[in-house]
Amino acid sequence: MPKGFAAAVGLAALALGAGPVDSGGLAPIIDNERVTVWDVTWTKGMPSQLPRRADDYLVLYLTGGRMALTRSDGDVQTVAAGVGEVAFEPRGTVKTEQAVSEEPVRARVIDLHDHYVPPLRNRSGYPRAFPRPGSRKIFENRRVIVWDYTFLPSTPSPMHFHDKDVVVTYLADGALKSTTPEGETQIAEVSFGLTRFNPRNRTHTEQAVRGQPRVIAVELK
Repeated sequence: MPKGFAAAVGLAALALGAGPVDSGGLAPIIDNERVTVWDVTWTKGMPSQLPRRADDYLVLYLTGGRMALTRSDGDVQTVAAGVGEVAFEPRGTVKTEQAVSEEPVRARVIDLHDHYVPPLRNRSGYPRAFPRPGSRKIFENRRVIVWDYTFLPSTPSPMHFHDKDVVVTYLADGALKSTTPEGETQIAEVSFGLTRFNPRNRTHTEQAVRGQPRVIAVELK
């Protein structure tokens, strides 16, 4: 991620998905007390006027491209986003945006509801899920911590404890084997664009058994 991208995008009022009332026919892919997650695609020449937001929200880009953003005061800015980059916007943002790139720009938009759940005290005897070797923190503020991590076949993650709820989105296909401290295993197929909400209070290690799945993990504070 280019240095300062998240902050710059925040100042530029980067894109968001429509909410449950003015969703333009979209259905959320995740909807619970903590988050609502939307699969949003912006297409060149197809501007969308989006309503004032009731929640803070985070945009995670699945594909790269350039976006033209028109603020409510008429100011127009063009910004570039890359795969796996994120942008945070506070509630109340109003703007129109459209893709400038020939290819559509696709993203996950995560509405962050005001249902706060404090992290659990870690009594597991294992380290917290993040940070971990090979992980990279790409954004943090009062609402979220966002990590970029790629699972490798030769390198299982340390046995770890999830003290926070987390929204994970995969940017590459593959399969992951999860193993608990008791030795119970489970293999999960993952694919590009798959987004899941994983609750806190889990302890396991994970290892790629097919491919090298890359994940963007949004830990909720």
